[in-house]
Amino acid sequence: MDMVSRFEKIVIEGLFGSKEPVQIDFDKRDPVRILYGLNASGKTTVMKIIQHSYCWNPLELLKLPFKSITYSLNKRGGYSAESYLKGYESAGTTDSKPPPKFDESEPAQDKLQQDLDELNQILDDIESNEEQMKKLHDLLNSGDFPTNLDRKSVKTDYFNTQSQQKNLRQMVPDFELSTNFWLHQLMEQLPIPQNKPHEDNPSNSYNDYTWGDNVELFEDTGDIDLRISAQFDHSIKLKVGKIEQEPEQIYFSQFQDFRTQKVGKYFRITQTSEPIIDFENRVIKSLLDTWSRIISLRSLHRLEGWTGWKFQKLYFGEEEEELLRMPDLYDLWESDWEKIESRLTDYSISRNYSGDGSLKPDIENYIQILHNSTQQVIDANEFLTHHISADLNIHAKKGMREIKRGSPRARDGGHRNFSPIMKTPNLISSFFDYRKTKLAEFDWGDDRTKFYVLPPKILNISTERKNDDVYYHKFCKDFKRTINGHEDTIERMESRISAKKSAMHLPHDRTYNSRSRDDINDVLKRGFDIDYGKFFQFDEWEKKYGFLSRFIGDAPVSSEFDLGRYAQENNLWENEAEGTDIITLHEISECFNSIVKQQELDNLNQYLNDNFENISFDIENGIIIQNEQQLRFSQLSSGIRQKFRIFTSVAMQVISAAKSLILIDEPEISLHLSWQRTFVDDITSFLKDLVSDARVQFDEEEDLESVISIIISTHSPAILANHYHRGQQVGESDFEDE
Repeated sequence: MDMVSRFEKIVIEGLFGSKEPVQIDFDKRDPVRILYGLNASGKTTVMKIIQHSYCWNPLELLKLPFKSITYSLNKRGGYSAESYLKGYESAGTTDSKPPPKFDESEPAQDKLQQDLDELNQILDDIESNEEQMKKLHDLLNSGDFPTNLDRKSVKTDYFNTQSQQKNLRQMVPDFELSTNFWLHQLMEQLPIPQNKPHEDNPSNSYNDYTWGDNVELFEDTGDIDLRISAQFDHSIKLKVGKIEQEPEQIYFSQFQDFRTQKVGKYFRITQTSEPIIDFENRVIKSLLDTWSRIISLRSLHRLEGWTGWKFQKLYFGEEEEELLRMPDLYDLWESDWEKIESRLTDYSISRNYSGDGSLKPDIENYIQILHNSTQQVIDANEFLTHHISADLNIHAKKGMREIKRGSPRARDGGHRNFSPIMKTPNLISSFFDYRKTKLAEFDWGDDRTKFYVLPPKILNISTERKNDDVYYHKFCKDFKRTINGHEDTIERMESRISAKKSAMHLPHDRTYNSRSRDDINDVLKRGFDIDYGKFFQFDEWEKKYGFLSRFIGDAPVSSEFDLGRYAQENNLWENEAEGTDIITLHEISECFNSIVKQQELDNLNQYLNDNFENISFDIENGIIIQNEQQLRFSQLSSGIRQKFRIFTSVAMQVISAAKSLILIDEPEISLHLSWQRTFVDDITSFLKDLVSDARVQFDEEEDLESVISIIISTHSPAILANHYHRGQQVGESDFEDE
């Protein structure tokens, strides 16, 4: 199975204060990037920044020396909106030019394109005139004229251009009316429309004409409404920026006033999303491009008309922002300091003030901190950021700050104060596709739903890894627990399906006596990243797990979990329905998922026993045999243990998560030179063979199904030798020949 990169680009700015950004560019078809550079160039720090922003850990992220990190990727997502164009009847003005003359033998679409071409020329002239007027205005203000006659000539040119500009601007709203007219004619030439009920009043209906490219047209009291409901690729960027030493307005009760203290620490999280617009119908594209151009020029050139534009997010993108204030010294109350002093006994802390320090301006001048072992004096702000662990539960207290002009603010009120128990910011969890499990729904008038958000797994194989017996036994335990769990899921489902009374639940919005494999595939793709269509292409699986396919095709269906409703829908007496086990689509999907994951675990087991010469691994019993002799894991060579650790760690990560970010720091440690040369090829081919072909397809046009990004940091020329195209230099290089 092929792999595709999770990200398009990762950019880190301000690493160790550098003005040069670190940019990691990924190839869509190649998920591997290799960082190289001198010691202390920042390779490991780069990987830590990625780790703590991806698996959101703001306390650790705050410790790292950088200004911002930006992730770029493409996602496919839905877009739905309506815009309208006024017609001659609804315009209510007698100043407009009359409707165009129309020969029904002419394609209305071609006439519309001619109008749009003419309108774009007018817009070009408007922009050109504006530039000319500015030049003439600047020239008049300069007073640089040899004679009054020259000045008068320039002034005449200015007013003539201004008059022409006014005439051109007045023509723009007329084109909205003519566009409406041509769309009316186009609707007459389109195929028979669909008759659809109004959402607000289902008893009424309207004619919906499909134009093309998922653009629909319908008439509304003389206006023409355009509706777009389609899937677009979106270019999305997520930027996590760090703000430090920000002036804060803090209230001090002894002064009964706010005072400025430069202690503010924030994370500004910004997400920008721009759909990648791709319309095959050139007239649709021309109409929307022209309309969006008018909107962008409206305020600058005082254009009128075309006010029904509602496609802002499609053409101008969307930007969202969250601001997270981190704790500073003025968030530490007396009880917080007492907790710190009782726990961090390696430090001597002297607080030379009375009362609550959070109420004292310039508090850092009254606190002295000494590390007992090194006798190092530590700045109070540095102590708070780098020496206090997360389990001390320091909060950024609410209600203590005044937001004045110039203070950090987030759009739409997305300002939050840090708490160790707070949930991950929504922009982070949605961008990185954190798994969300619905806990409960509350009828509070705003459709709020409670979710449990599960942070993604990130595999960071650091240089501190221990390839010892403890790791091997832990791996064997995790492997057995995982594979046994999947076997139990499959056996339980087979037992339930084979029972005399079982039925399948289909959502209430489906007709109760129909079944749809699309429903099941939708649940599989959204929840488990499994492709139902591919699943039964494997003959072995069809033979072994055909019971699932037969159940989906033959089982009675219930639209609800109520047995009374089930009996009614299937023409049964209630006593006949009693004891029926109603199985959900999600439970069926879990079984499919377990079958796929079980196969991937078998692939891993097979790989381990085929690729280490003269060594067999009995993972079930935690036994290792080399040359017919039983050994402990620690008795194997360091190179074999290193390779085993990396490959098994990567495999368990990829099997457990459909989308993975894998960081490997200096894999060359203990590896023979020949293994170093083939390491990158070995890891990529291993993953292609590991992951099942039943995983969902990433791109409908390409056979790319697993979404993975692998970042490797190395000092080894052998690892980089055949992969300079994957290399990214950080700082100065330690390789002479590049």
